[in-house]
Amino acid sequence: NEYYQGAPPGMFSFCWSIINLLFQVKGSVCLNVWVETLMAGALATLAVLLNTYVYQEKESIAITGHQVFGVMLAFLIVFRSQIAWGMYTEGRNHIGRVIHATRDLGLEVIATLCAGQISVQ
Repeated sequence: NEYYQGAPPGMFSFCWSIINLLFQVKGSVCLNVWVETLMAGALATLAVLLNTYVYQEKESIAITGHQVFGVMLAFLIVFRSQIAWGMYTEGRNHIGRVIHATRDLGLEVIATLCAGQISVQ
């Protein structure tokens, strides 16, 4: 049956529905990128093993650059989110005004026609 009929009742039905959602194959891009993912993982594993056991280097990477970049990226994402939310609320406000003005215009036309001040020809 391809139609969703809800999760079976049970104490952990929500947990199982989330797990089923995460590992479903239909609609997933995992089938399209699994080869590239395995190749990247194998290459990274090979690089770590070569660096540790063949070259026996214990390199330490300074984390300061990553921290600065992470903070800047976080501010950028928050700033863009706030701008997008501001644009959304502004647009919603304008649409609300248009709807309100249209309703007022309709009421004014109906009231004027009912009062007989305008003749319809």
